[in-house]
Amino acid sequence: MTGGPKGRRLRSTLVVVQFVLSICMVIATVVVMQQMNYARTKDLGFDREHVLAVRLANWDLMSRWETLYNIMDRHPDVIQSATADDLPQGDGSNSVYHIQGQPLEDQIYISSKHVDDKYISTLGIELIAGRNFNLEIQSDTLGAVIINEAAARMLGYDDPIGTADR
Repeated sequence: MTGGPKGRRLRSTLVVVQFVLSICMVIATVVVMQQMNYARTKDLGFDREHVLAVRLANWDLMSRWETLYNIMDRHPDVIQSATADDLPQGDGSNSVYHIQGQPLEDQIYISSKHVDDKYISTLGIELIAGRNFNLEIQSDTLGAVIINEAAARMLGYDDPIGTADR
């Protein structure tokens, strides 16, 4: 098959196929590199420098999280520590909310995290309006929420401070 017109045609076809596959691989590599660079440099809304996030992977550790938290908080190299039920970049858990004045059946599912009063300052999250949680204010310990701009839009709030109903 290497001689004659059929052999040359086969070789030419294979060279073209290899060339096309090489170009596709180069394009795919460039796209993946751009996506990786975007993921590395994207502003996530918090300061990820010098932050160590620890996921407690089993119930034994999770049941003793306060002990671990206190040990970390006392360590001389730890500036500040905070607790949350998920990693900063994690999806959290879905919570059900409804828009004020709408029937309870019109529910919206919003991803949420349960965090302590040090979470926002530890991660350097900037609050556009409102304030952080304060343990000295009783309502903050009984289900207060902080929402982002996307959640405020979904719930139909122009000024959501003091208006969130669950």
